[in-house]
Amino acid sequence: MNRSIMACLSLVFATVLNCHAQSDARKLHKMPTDQLRHCYLNASACGTTDQEAISRELSHRLSQMTNEELLSCFVDSHICGTPETEQTGMPISDELARRGNPNALMDSYRYEQNPARRAGIEHVAYHFDTPQVEAFMREVMLRKLDDGEGLYYPANYLAKRCDPEALKLLSSGKLRGEGCLQFESTVETFGRCKYRPAIPYLVNSALTDVCSNIGEAAANDLRIFYPSAPESFDSPEAAQAFYCKLANKEGFAVECKSEAAN
Repeated sequence: MNRSIMACLSLVFATVLNCHAQSDARKLHKMPTDQLRHCYLNASACGTTDQEAISRELSHRLSQMTNEELLSCFVDSHICGTPETEQTGMPISDELARRGNPNALMDSYRYEQNPARRAGIEHVAYHFDTPQVEAFMREVMLRKLDDGEGLYYPANYLAKRCDPEALKLLSSGKLRGEGCLQFESTVETFGRCKYRPAIPYLVNSALTDVCSNIGEAAANDLRIFYPSAPESFDSPEAAQAFYCKLANKEGFAVECKSEAAN
């Protein structure tokens, strides 16, 4: 078979697949939301096994869902077609926040038993900069109920306001599981708030973090703490060695791992 025929067949095949995809999308668009959700468990209910198409259609309907449905999405992402991750962003809490005053949700937190729903309410509240939300975040931190996230969002909310207890928790490194972009905002608070107890974490871990943006944020913090430091270093390890000596002199327990520190 010559190349021109193969190219034509490939084009025909791609066109057929595209037509099928468009046809499936039109079918899904016409289906009731409850039926769409059932498709995850029973493909015959929708006539397609394309779970991405099902999820895409459901996620386009977030604005049509009730608050209760959206809260349930934090427990089961199939209800909305999307979870909240570093890749997807915060589509569910964005939609709930778009609806305005979160006071009713914050009130419901006091009786909520599901950790994932608690986390979802925290995500929604995180969108608002009000005294009521700040008080809510402080209450959450005080109660220490399980939210499946180690209370990261309440802590980060308060850390932006230079709360020492929140900064202490975040600078422990225990909540580093957050994504690179999100945790960068956390690291930046240590320098902005001039929170020197964060120095051991910055030197031991953040400077050589696998996420370069976090390493850069840590370097910026350390230049705030040690303004006489060089503007740049040959490597993160060289910076770590330099700051390790300064931190040790200041009395911080810092592990000088780099050979350059010896």
